[in-house]
Amino acid sequence: MGAMSKPLTASTAAKTDASKGPSPAVMGTYARQDLVFAKGEGAWLETETGERYLDFGSGIAVNALGHTHPRLVAALTEQAGKLWHTSNLYRVSGQEKLAERLVAATFADKVFF
Repeated sequence: MGAMSKPLTASTAAKTDASKGPSPAVMGTYARQDLVFAKGEGAWLETETGERYLDFGSGIAVNALGHTHPRLVAALTEQAGKLWHTSNLYRVSGQEKLAERLVAATFADKVFF
């Protein structure tokens, strides 16, 4: 096997040691803060050392749904057992249902996904 096709093993996929600073293997496309979050709950994030931060960032190109809400976890778990993603080149029934709900509840006539 060449270097590009080497499978990940327990040793090559080991957990990153956050105390060593950012990994040189990650392209520096963002001005990343030197924080590593281990878990989240609701609007709060927590580092491996227990520091808590209010999550104002909410990610890039994602919704601010919070972290580990039981109903969200249940819905994502259920959906993962069916279908995770299809392209917008095809109809997506859940997307159409959500679009109808958003149009009914807002000023919009159409929504964009």
